[in-house]
Amino acid sequence: AYLRHLFLSRELLAYRLNTLHNLHYFLNLLHAMRQAIRADDFEGFKKRFREAREI
Repeated sequence: AYLRHLFLSRELLAYRLNTLHNLHYFLNLLHAMRQAIRADDFEGFKKRFREAREI
């Protein structure tokens, strides 16, 4: 509710928090991708990624 309030009131903090969230997500995603590549399981990673997101 607070984040929605920040976005609706166009507070700069909303954009900063959203950016931090996105950076955290992508850093974790890239870390998992690198681990899968090192383990020679990138195809398995892609399959699990798509299944988890119903893509």
